Amino acid sequence: MSILILTDIPEWVRPLVDLLESRGIKVQVADDPEEIVANGLIVNRVSSLLAERDKARADRITHSLRTWEAEGRSVINGSLCFQTGYSKLDQAKLFTECGVRTPQTYPAVPGGRAIHGQAVLLIAPKVAESVKRILRAARMEFGAVEYLLDEKDNPVFIDLNPVSSFHPGATAVHGRDPIDATASYLIHRSDGLK
Repeated sequence: MSILILTDIPEWVRPLVDLLESRGIKVQVADDPEEIVANGLIVNRVSSLLAERDKARADRITHSLRTWEAEGRSVINGSLCFQTGYSKLDQAKLFTECGVRTPQTYPAVPGGRAIHGQAVLLIAPKVAESVKRILRAARMEFGAVEYLLDEKDNPVFIDLNPVSSFHPGATAVHGRDPIDATASYLIHRSDGLK
């Protein structure tokens, strides 16, 4: 069994790789899709910020993800998820299609902030079904779906991030180390793959 992690920032995945390897899993980390030739579970952990820095490279990664999906390879956070992750307009469209509230979205000049000084919550049970609907529609298996609560405590969804880093307090909130939960999920998904 092997797990192949595609990432543009290897240090972000190092704790996950160390944990997987400590459990006897063979892990390959690559920053170029052409380096991924072995069989196994492919995990896309490429930052959506890559699209801002290098659109041509992001397009090549999207093409590779689509090719692997068409070949029937097992890909976590594949092409649709990746593209949606780096487009706020696509995210707004997805939220609307999923029937959840989202702020009206317009193209904007990069570097601006839409909402100043608002905290983003880690978790709330009342939004679980909406989040599940969003994850299915984006074909996202793990990451973050962020939202704010309006004045009536209704969720307003603002971001979908397939390559979310874990909040320092996540273990206390979830009762389990999220890296451990991610490693267990990946091992489960890779069972039976050659």
